[in-house]
Amino acid sequence: MSYDKLVAGARELGLELSREQAGLLLKYRGLLAEGGRRANLTAIRGEDIIPLHFLDSLSGASFLPQKPGVKILDVGSGAGFPGLPLKIYRPDLRLHILDASEKRLFFVEGLIQKLGLREVSLFHGRAEEYGQKEGFREAYPWVTARGLAPMAVLLELCLPFCCPGGLFCAYKGPKISREMKESELALTLLGGRLLRECSLVLPQSGAGRRLLIFEKADKTPQQYPRRPGLPAKRPLGSRGDEKGASQ
Repeated sequence: MSYDKLVAGARELGLELSREQAGLLLKYRGLLAEGGRRANLTAIRGEDIIPLHFLDSLSGASFLPQKPGVKILDVGSGAGFPGLPLKIYRPDLRLHILDASEKRLFFVEGLIQKLGLREVSLFHGRAEEYGQKEGFREAYPWVTARGLAPMAVLLELCLPFCCPGGLFCAYKGPKISREMKESELALTLLGGRLLRECSLVLPQSGAGRRLLIFEKADKTPQQYPRRPGLPAKRPLGSRGDEKGASQ
């Protein structure tokens, strides 16, 4: 039953899962239901994991670069979303996961080993710090984040990782009009532009989602991202940082 739901839900998203891919995702669900509950990494349980974690993560798969072996970065992955389901769907991807929590990364490391996934690298630290590091800054053709922060904050954390012409895919809920308005200055300052906006209803759940695809049109000025904590405390374009230049 779960297998059929997973395959049918993916098909509604325009994706075909092989038996092996579906099997890995169902094994992932079992590991998440067991270890994720103990580690307090997700409040979603049982069959709801399929639409609200797996199908949600896979909804961005059609925007992935088609070039085989492309390197992508998942920022603030938590229990592995959306990065690990995307990796299962596209085994050729070289997936990098960045998270500030050692506990979450320890859990994800166990998932990777038990699922037998290759070419997945884990990095512990803040996006504000890694966004200034050589080898990470403007090094990725595709960057993603799922429900991590308000849009203005999310853009400052993620766009610096995108190479020129690269894409940032933000997974959001359906009500983001205010967030988008408040992030206009941040998007301009950081060298991005909104390329595409996709609204969808997740199969089997009725939950609304919005996928925002941003293109890195220009290089991000060197002062961004600002020091850890400042993007969330004083989002670009907010009253506390109207000019977006405070350090």
